[in-house]
Amino acid sequence: MSRANETRSEWVDFRKVEAEALPRLEGVLRALFPNGRRDGSEFRIGSLAGEKGDSLGIRISGEKAGVWADFATGDSGCGLIGLVAASRGTTRTEAARLLADMLGI
Repeated sequence: MSRANETRSEWVDFRKVEAEALPRLEGVLRALFPNGRRDGSEFRIGSLAGEKGDSLGIRISGEKAGVWADFATGDSGCGLIGLVAASRGTTRTEAARLLADMLGI
């Protein structure tokens, strides 16, 4: 569905969601992946499933904040919406809605 065909309640502003999430990135990641841990400038989990481990790293600070990669599988991306979509097996739109709800926007 194109944006022109979406109602106001269906449309999600991806840029706004990403911009609102970045300053709160570590807290958002802790809520999404409670088994994760901070390791320097990264947040670490075992995989997109969220178990304990080190294979998947998400940058939480600096100009690369939000960039993620799972070094065991080769999966990677450059934003929180894509990470949530991949981890939940859903669309980017549904992931953005979930984040917007978490962030209160």
